[in-house]
Amino acid sequence: TEKNGCATFRISMFTFTKNAIRFLQDKLFLKTTMEEEGTGISFSQGKTIELSYTVGKLSFIDTPKIYNKGATVEGKVKAVYFNDTPIPDKLVYLFLGERRSARDRQNLTTDSNGIATFSLNTTNHNDKIQLRASVTLLPELTYQNLHHGTADHTLSMVKPSSPHSETVSSLEVKKKSKPLPCDGKATIYIQYAIAGETEGFVDVMWLILSRGAIIGQQFHKVAVLKEPVTAGELSFQLKVTPDMAPMVQIVAYTVLPSEIVIAHSEDFSTEKCFSNKVSVEFSPSSAVPGEEITLQLMAQPDSLCGVSAVDQSVLIKEPGKTLNVDQVKINHSRYIR
Repeated sequence: TEKNGCATFRISMFTFTKNAIRFLQDKLFLKTTMEEEGTGISFSQGKTIELSYTVGKLSFIDTPKIYNKGATVEGKVKAVYFNDTPIPDKLVYLFLGERRSARDRQNLTTDSNGIATFSLNTTNHNDKIQLRASVTLLPELTYQNLHHGTADHTLSMVKPSSPHSETVSSLEVKKKSKPLPCDGKATIYIQYAIAGETEGFVDVMWLILSRGAIIGQQFHKVAVLKEPVTAGELSFQLKVTPDMAPMVQIVAYTVLPSEIVIAHSEDFSTEKCFSNKVSVEFSPSSAVPGEEITLQLMAQPDSLCGVSAVDQSVLIKEPGKTLNVDQVKINHSRYIR
């Protein structure tokens, strides 16, 4: 191991791209054993890693699910590598339907963020529109072959209501796959569909809640068109502060002209952050046994600080008893209740 107690190694994955792959499982079984010098005490740890042949994937973002006939639909396709980093300057094919015909194809190129925008004229469409994004013109062989994942999206056409059909208004606060960044801003999207209402305006309002208290409230005025369904999306910037951690909830609601209330809520996890920033430095940064070192700890005035020093070469029998960021957040949440 190195000075920090870690050992790194590399495994060539080229073996799994050869013909011999049919004799192997799509898994890596790792096992390591550590023996303490002097005592002979050993400790083993194992892990199984699933192998994936998907080197990249596509997804539709900021693309509506319904459309009015004759309207121009705008959307985006995002391309990322297997580790979710953007793929810039990537040629992406957008097909209408599953036939992959050249007549119903758009050639898109991603920007530096791995995003490609597109627009679609719906004048000649009378029903659902099936969209498929792919990086190849022909379907790829995916079983035990390196490939890029495809993406599918369906656009449903808004049809006039009849005595035998029902239309429902709705709000949806869009989820986020990653925690909101601490001390940063996050864009929150709210999709709305207002059906069977008279022409006019409604206020889409949203509450920002954390730790059981309302910490913010905003609204956006939406025009209800003279259409069977008025659909769209609005967004706002949410500044993430330490007092929101570890969870913030967005509750969106509106009162329709018919006096019906529709609402939706979504929970967003945040990064583990604290308002009191603490830094710890050793001087010198490395030392030999018996050498004296200086510990410098910086925090806000009158802060109560607890410091513990543990030799990294010592095996901690009960690591779960060690105080960490997660336990601080859990105990703090219990205290404020």
